[in-house]
Amino acid sequence: MPNRYRAGTAAVLLRLPADLKCRGQELVRQWSGGSKPRSLNHMIQLMLENAVETVRRRRDAATALELDPRALRPTQGAEETLAGGLLDGLIEEIKRSGRIDPLEVFECDGSYYILDGHRRAVAAAALGRVTVPVAVVFGSDDTLPWGESVRRFVARLPLAGYQAEMETLVERAKRRHGG
Repeated sequence: MPNRYRAGTAAVLLRLPADLKCRGQELVRQWSGGSKPRSLNHMIQLMLENAVETVRRRRDAATALELDPRALRPTQGAEETLAGGLLDGLIEEIKRSGRIDPLEVFECDGSYYILDGHRRAVAAAALGRVTVPVAVVFGSDDTLPWGESVRRFVARLPLAGYQAEMETLVERAKRRHGG
């Protein structure tokens, strides 16, 4: 399993509300694909693998679109987006190859939210790309791999703060890379 999927899923799992974290054994069995965990670390590993596999299956059957990277809504802040210091390297790679892997997004009431691909969205916007390829893996009425509805997840996101942080990242990247 690629690290970017594991890291992105882990970031999402860490933001789960307390009531979802406390549902107990049934939720653990559901998230871990029915396996009985041997330890807390094993439970977390099973949950991540099950969530990643669910997203991967959904991605394979996803609707492919081209969307404006500035119109996509982030589901994480700048700190998570910049983790690992990979943004500058990604921008240079996109400049060289001209290729951007599809972002994984979910749709909720007409807006598209980034599930995986925050750095690619920032890089594309900084380079002046008008569109980026996206795979729509969940819709408004779907349930996310951890058992939360898309609408509920979106309702508790600090969207204004995340959007402002993403715009700041794009402007900084433009200045550094001559965009």
